[in-house]
Amino acid sequence: MFAFPLAFLWLAAAAPVLVLLYLVRQQTRVYRVPSILHLLALPEARLPVRRRLARFVADPLFYLQLLLLLLLVTALARPLREKIVRHAVFIMDVTASMQAREGERNRLSLAVEKARRFIERAGPDDRIAVLAAGRRVQVVTPFTSDRDVLRRGLSSLEATDTAGTCAEAAYTAANMLLSAGGGSMVLFTDSALAVPEGLIKEGLGIRIEGVGTERQNAGILSAIAPMGLLGTGGRVVAQIRNFSRDDLESEASLYVGDEECARTSLRIPPMRGQTVTLEAPGKSGLARLLLHAEDALAVDNQVHLWLPDSQPLALRIVSPSAALADFLGALGLFRLSRVLPQQFAPAEGETPEVTLLDGWVPSEPPAGNTIYLHPRSSGPLFRHRGTAPGEVYSWLEGHPILDQIGLDNLRFEELAMLDIATEAEVILSDRNWPLLAIAERDGERQVLCALPLVEMLQDPTAVLLLFRMLEWCSPRSRARDLEFPAGSPLTCPLPMPAQDVTLFPPRGASVTLQPAGSRIVWTDTQRSGPYRVVAPGLDRTYVATVSGPGESDLTHPAESVEVVQAGANGERAKIRTTASAWILWAVPILLVLEWLAFFWRKRRLDDAS
Repeated sequence: MFAFPLAFLWLAAAAPVLVLLYLVRQQTRVYRVPSILHLLALPEARLPVRRRLARFVADPLFYLQLLLLLLLVTALARPLREKIVRHAVFIMDVTASMQAREGERNRLSLAVEKARRFIERAGPDDRIAVLAAGRRVQVVTPFTSDRDVLRRGLSSLEATDTAGTCAEAAYTAANMLLSAGGGSMVLFTDSALAVPEGLIKEGLGIRIEGVGTERQNAGILSAIAPMGLLGTGGRVVAQIRNFSRDDLESEASLYVGDEECARTSLRIPPMRGQTVTLEAPGKSGLARLLLHAEDALAVDNQVHLWLPDSQPLALRIVSPSAALADFLGALGLFRLSRVLPQQFAPAEGETPEVTLLDGWVPSEPPAGNTIYLHPRSSGPLFRHRGTAPGEVYSWLEGHPILDQIGLDNLRFEELAMLDIATEAEVILSDRNWPLLAIAERDGERQVLCALPLVEMLQDPTAVLLLFRMLEWCSPRSRARDLEFPAGSPLTCPLPMPAQDVTLFPPRGASVTLQPAGSRIVWTDTQRSGPYRVVAPGLDRTYVATVSGPGESDLTHPAESVEVVQAGANGERAKIRTTASAWILWAVPILLVLEWLAFFWRKRRLDDAS
């Protein structure tokens, strides 16, 4: 059987050419004569005309060259041979709970040892693939029968700080086995709960090889520094759960840097949770909450979070009217200052955290975060085209400024018509003009709002939209933007074009990244902790948190049990392999033989002459 049998047409075309070359080539014959004196006595005569086609003479080199041509064409045709092999996919659980200690080793090392024993018992032709199942699925090794490759793939596995189930990995394995003709799946895990019932109902064959024993454990499920609308924070609220069957007596501490800022005592009943509140220091920055518990799993005993500034927001309003300053000042949420446009100086005094420009644009942009509210002239990120009536037509759902605000029925008699620079992102628009756009330059946030919100201070929607803009520009709002579950991609917008960006992960050396357009995307976030991004005009720290409360539950160890017969799709399958590589190995050997035969013949002729 051949994969490309039409390749033999080359043999049908090339073989006659080879024969023709042997017919038309110069036929040289050697005769031994005692003397040529009699030839000198003959009168001058014409030499006989040589025939165009000589008689074909059987030549060993011809058959050697014909064999060489046959081998080359056969290799092109790719001869196939079928054999019966077993296929298996090993799904290795690399979620956070696999870091739990079992004596001197963790659970993942025990699972790897079990998988190696499976490999040693496999047949020489059996093909095995290895998948790592964490928050996302990774193909560690594709189907191979090379035992060294499989061992190296298993040795490269590391338990992550992420949650996950085997569902996606099982479907990935099923698709791999489907293309291979069938086979079995083996899941190496510490929890039988990792197998959703839906997979069993679909008839997917999964054999569970369990590791680990029931262990005592407690963990921090979540920790936040809650903020009301422009609130001042000042505390950390954590959810801590006792997964053990005994009472938990411990302590929890809050650190900023290496300094312990707060500590509280805990007493949690078995299999119960508790909400803990700790007073946060009056400064913003990266904090760490630590649970002082000696248990099986250490990764869930600490979390990182970003503390907002507990001081009121420093807000400067530049407006010809006192209406906005009077409205916001009555709330008592700000360190408020009001400046008339003719008195405005960008570098005068202390730079506020947010500057709100109401209906007026300075010739020199202010430092810090800025909100341009219903501008009447052009600015650094926009060009003013006049005013026109309009209504809200489209918006970017899910953006923090617009989240859960009813915008469908907003209509306006006068909107500022703005041409927005390409570096700004439009999140709210009319049919013809942008109504709300945001930008970030050199680490400073800017909002361009074409809506006359000051004239709508009695409308709850307008007030909420104004507060959301202030909150988005507030330094304390960065805490929401900087936290993400470990294992999720980290996306960081850049304030300006950059050639190189440096990333400092929680563990290991720093990494130099090439930006993709105006942002960087980093997917290798399998560890919880701070990821610091440094670029021109940018120094920002993102916080990856341990994802999934179920990761802390070590009370349901798996057992070695077949959930469904492993060979639901057939344990054996036919595979086709090609022998072209072996044929091509013979080609240089034949070439060497042909050259040796040629030189041997030439030497005989030289000796005969």
